[in-house]
Amino acid sequence: MTSDRPGILVVGPEGGRRLWQPSPANGSVDIRVTPDDVALRTPYSFGEQCVPPGSRVPEHAHPDHDEFLHFLAGSGVAILDGEEHAIVPGTTIVVGANRRHSFVNTGEADLRWLWFIQPNGLEIYFAEVGIPITPGESAPEPFRRRPETPYADVFTPRETRAK
Repeated sequence: MTSDRPGILVVGPEGGRRLWQPSPANGSVDIRVTPDDVALRTPYSFGEQCVPPGSRVPEHAHPDHDEFLHFLAGSGVAILDGEEHAIVPGTTIVVGANRRHSFVNTGEADLRWLWFIQPNGLEIYFAEVGIPITPGESAPEPFRRRPETPYADVFTPRETRAK
């Protein structure tokens, strides 16, 4: 990443922070931009996510965050407040604060998308639950998210929250 001036940032193909994701997503996330990377008036984070066939992002909601997702590859289903929507490359989804959402890879290839969330915070969650990717390594065996993750209160899937 390079930033010569405030408000300008260039992230090359190998930039960002790559992390393996816990089960049931079992994929990876590439955190491309955070407020720590560039000074902007509105804090947000931006990245790319990949979920392999048969895996899913469990239902959850972000109480104070608006999220934008643009799907690049693969096929699946988005479940938004209980309603199913097909996902194909080129699909864009906007999820406002407190809206339940889940993404399921129903295809035979990786489901890949770009995400933008405002205010930021999703990158903190991913860093707390993920395992850093070493270039060239194979995906690890599926692993569970640590339940003591401090920031998980905002991003924890509803199915795993303490009742």
